[in-house]
Amino acid sequence: MLSFKFTELFLSILFILINFLLGLFLSLLQTTSFTFLCIGHFISGTFLGCQQLLNTLSLACHRRIFEIFCSGKYFIK
Repeated sequence: MLSFKFTELFLSILFILINFLLGLFLSLLQTTSFTFLCIGHFISGTFLGCQQLLNTLSLACHRRIFEIFCSGKYFIK
């Protein structure tokens, strides 16, 4: 009967320790993954921002060329 109490005490302490270590490990993993997500968002936001700006400028440039071409100012008469 005494060995059963020691086994029960040992298992309960072991489960508490495993629970504590698992919680610590998962919290560290969560902090690291959030850091990498923020860095990835920052980098992709920077690159996509440049791409969006280039697309906007190229569309504006094509529109301006189309307006000049359609106005007829540069046709040889």
